[in-house]
Amino acid sequence: MNRRLSLFAAVGILLAALVLTGCNPSTGKAAEGSPESIVRAMAQAISVDATNSAVSATGENTYKVTNFKADDGSSITGTFETDTSGKVLAAELTLTYSDGSPGPVFVMKTDNSGTDITLDNRPVNPSSLPRTMTRAEHFAFRAFIEGFDEAFDEVKDILEDSLEIYENRKPGTHTIDNEFMKGTITVAMERGDDDLEIVAANITSFTVPFRTIKVSGSYSFSEHRDTERAEVKIRIQNFRDDEVVMNDITIDAVIEEGEIRDDDYFLFDGSISGSYSIGSTTHTIDFSGTINAEDDDFIRFPEYTLRIDGNNVAIGRQNRR
Repeated sequence: MNRRLSLFAAVGILLAALVLTGCNPSTGKAAEGSPESIVRAMAQAISVDATNSAVSATGENTYKVTNFKADDGSSITGTFETDTSGKVLAAELTLTYSDGSPGPVFVMKTDNSGTDITLDNRPVNPSSLPRTMTRAEHFAFRAFIEGFDEAFDEVKDILEDSLEIYENRKPGTHTIDNEFMKGTITVAMERGDDDLEIVAANITSFTVPFRTIKVSGSYSFSEHRDTERAEVKIRIQNFRDDEVVMNDITIDAVIEEGEIRDDDYFLFDGSISGSYSIGSTTHTIDFSGTINAEDDDFIRFPEYTLRIDGNNVAIGRQNRR
């Protein structure tokens, strides 16, 4: 039972990974070469470890990148400059696509009259691009991740307790129909053992009030050899973790975890949105995209959008300090 519901724990692991960036190159290419992906690559370059030879700080807020590979698989070469809040002021970068072919040239210039951006000499609207998080946004984002991770641990426990009574039924598919949960579960003999286990579920709806928390939604999961896959639509309301309150948060995603050549991997494709509070301050979050993780070591964001309090931001710190 613990293994079947470990997918929900995996969500927490992946969410916690959102505060990291630049851990390892990937092979995704959905948006590579777009102005948005270039700005995300710059934010990622700032955040990588100072020992990364592809990125060097040539001044307090100036950087030189040489074939720095971003999470969408493309690489950037050139220079860029930020202000103390993390806003990119100037950049001149040449891209190389993940297949090795040459990409466009990105140029940004900022002066008293405003910001001019071109991609291969074609103008780009600066307001359409994400920016690196401010310190306040990064703090709010990290607080959300920690609070949401705790909330999902609670959800996992609730769902595990709710399904545990079905684990010892005879092999086959069984219907669940009570005031809290509707759907089906499938029980089978555990491979290489005489014990029974739940190998699949299709819970079309559930509502579980737990103390002051309300958890509702739908989910399904299935197992094939060393791979587990879940489709999750869950809403968490009024969950408190110390100073962070998940007022109303929804996750809608496909999650997969498994093993390839003795290496664990996690895949997340979906969205997380809603409102949360830190003390007396309320924030909103809206994340949509994909996350790949391998062995808790390599974490990648091949494609994503993230809004904190309505601001379109790129995952990354303001500077390397």
